[in-house]
Amino acid sequence: MLEFALKHHREGRLADAETIYNDILREDPKNPDALHFLGLLAHQVGRHEDAVDLIERAHRVARPQPFSLNNLGMAYGALGRHQDAKRCFSRALAIKPDYAEAHNNLGATLRNLAQPKEAERAYRRAIALKPEAPDAHYNLGNVLMDLGKPAEAEQSFRRALALKPSYVEALNNLGAALVRLGRHEDAERSFRAALSLEPRYIEAYHNLGNLLKDRGRLEDAVQVYSDGTAQQPDSVETKINLANVLQHLGRLEEAEQAHREIVKLAPGLPWSHYNLGCCLLKMDRTEEGLASLSRAASLKPDDASARWMLTMAQLPAIYDQEEDLARRRAAFSHELDKLDTFLRANPPADPAGVLLQTPFYLAYQEENNRPLLAKYGELCTALMQPRRGKTGVRPSRSARGERIRLGIVSAHIKAHAVWEALIKGWVRQLDPNRFDIRLFCLNLYSDHETELARSLVSHFEQAPHNLAGWMGSMLEHELDVLAYPEVGMDPLTTQLASLRLAPVQFASWGHPETTGLPSIDYFVSAEGLEPRDAAANYTEQLIALPNLGCFYRPDSVNASPPDLGALGVRGDAPLLLCCGTPFKYLPQYDRTITRIARALGSCQFVFFHYTNPLLSEKLKSRLGRAFERAGLDFARHVVFVPWQSRPHFHGLMRRADVFLDTVGFSGFNTAMQAVECGLPVVASEGKFMRGRLAGGILKRMGLPDLVAASEDEYVVLAAKLAGDAGYRHEVRTRIEVSRASLYEDRTPIKALEDFLVQVTNR
Repeated sequence: MLEFALKHHREGRLADAETIYNDILREDPKNPDALHFLGLLAHQVGRHEDAVDLIERAHRVARPQPFSLNNLGMAYGALGRHQDAKRCFSRALAIKPDYAEAHNNLGATLRNLAQPKEAERAYRRAIALKPEAPDAHYNLGNVLMDLGKPAEAEQSFRRALALKPSYVEALNNLGAALVRLGRHEDAERSFRAALSLEPRYIEAYHNLGNLLKDRGRLEDAVQVYSDGTAQQPDSVETKINLANVLQHLGRLEEAEQAHREIVKLAPGLPWSHYNLGCCLLKMDRTEEGLASLSRAASLKPDDASARWMLTMAQLPAIYDQEEDLARRRAAFSHELDKLDTFLRANPPADPAGVLLQTPFYLAYQEENNRPLLAKYGELCTALMQPRRGKTGVRPSRSARGERIRLGIVSAHIKAHAVWEALIKGWVRQLDPNRFDIRLFCLNLYSDHETELARSLVSHFEQAPHNLAGWMGSMLEHELDVLAYPEVGMDPLTTQLASLRLAPVQFASWGHPETTGLPSIDYFVSAEGLEPRDAAANYTEQLIALPNLGCFYRPDSVNASPPDLGALGVRGDAPLLLCCGTPFKYLPQYDRTITRIARALGSCQFVFFHYTNPLLSEKLKSRLGRAFERAGLDFARHVVFVPWQSRPHFHGLMRRADVFLDTVGFSGFNTAMQAVECGLPVVASEGKFMRGRLAGGILKRMGLPDLVAASEDEYVVLAAKLAGDAGYRHEVRTRIEVSRASLYEDRTPIKALEDFLVQVTNR
């Protein structure tokens, strides 16, 4: 009967085999073979507790054999009892040292026990005994990935595929190894090959979609995630990925709908509410977003992520009315205190999974943010304390006649304001005989400016590293100085800046606000952009370089004349450009626009649709109410036009009459472009560096009369420039004569070089 049962078992007729095994045991309850094989069958159909019980009973009536110990170990492993599984495999190998399958299973158990080096040895022994087993090569590849050896893992996955070309899991994991190696096109082919073999293999959809998203191919990622949800409609992870990439694309209504579907599918999942809350915040629906985040926090009270986001979310992008600023500011301060208390009692295991948002919008309030950001900075460094890098004071390279190693960390090494204003000048002009510049590009997006950066430095790193990967890389370079040009604009930069990865670390004005971080030693700014009492605004030691503090070289742009009619712009009235992002316009300055409109009578203000159109619509609605209160026709005075390419933007600047710089948070690169186009600029004398950028440019050119000291002066100056063609022509002429003073100024570079030598020698 046993042979008959085994035949059914081998041929997959498990129900028939189980009936016969049970018949044998009714006649002979202690039959060890029937007990063992019935236990194996129970394991195969997922009844692992029964499997353990039956095989243990077999061992009580007969000496354990290597194959029965191996099967018992697999049943224990399926139950998560990995120490028991390890004991069984070890006993099997003590009896039969050349048992390849037991070595392979022992490797899997050791991997589950977080013993990857021991697991690697077990897999290599299994392969030595049975080199034609594809599973052993596949498993070895997985543990090599755990050990940070993707090149060796690639070879193992390829050996598994040579033995079994249809090995879908190996194709998928080969793709993951290729991603780690930076071979993105090969990785994409591998993921797609896995899906062609198994269209329902959801993990490959995730990996392929994530690769495409990280490479900036967001529409392609949407398609992949959509295909995955079509194949596996109940896959919450796939739906989350789809919703998040829709959010990245700015398709926020679609993203909101997708997140709400996830909430319905998994109402008890904290992350479903968390992600919905983050989406609503991007739509600037603050109260709804806070409600979703509160729900996430209530579902997982010991999780810091939702609580962190709840704190940062107190600061919306757009304010409806002036009174909201003080209320939100107070709420942010209150939540910071609560968050500090919570984190002290509940230190998170993964701080990088908590610090996923910065108080970015705080800088757009025209207040001294040092007290709040100092509190926030202490929180960041305390949170990141378990991940702090270790750097000691090293003998000065410059004193030994060696080049100083300067690392620059940025997520904006591309055609972006931070690169244009600051980093490009540094890497082009710092003396290569004295400084060894190493760029760490945190964003995978590349353009012509990224390639230029790559060509200008001794080391350029652009990889899909996580926090640990970037930490390891930067520490490996033994940098003397580490520069963070724009702390506060993205979470990963803030996470890294909260660590000590070089003996000297400084921030600069790519995000023109103190970092608040005790780990940042200096803030490198500019004399021509700071007020007299500027040092009081920074937690760092302020270093003010001469003039505008940067080496700026304008790009030659072939301006394209605008089609005003197509843009909805009138050609019969003065045009005043308002080029700021929506969150630069605070409600108390709406009246400045309406006062200028009233003073001019016929005129048109040109605003620009932001990448997030919902923010533009919110600003548009608020401005509309301000014009209505002033008794003015909003539709006749204000137009919102699409975001323009640089040639079209320059064309519009050349056609416009005045550029109105934003009050409180100025625009450096935009003001520079206006000057390049000969467009008169109206700026204000801001209280803080971030409000003085355009004013600093104008003063450097000898045009301080274009910098208003009050709202009244701003209104009068704007109306005069827009309404007086003769005065406007005079100002254009003065701009054309004096703008050369802004360009290719090496004085700040020389001062920066002296600063770097001084701090490294110190």
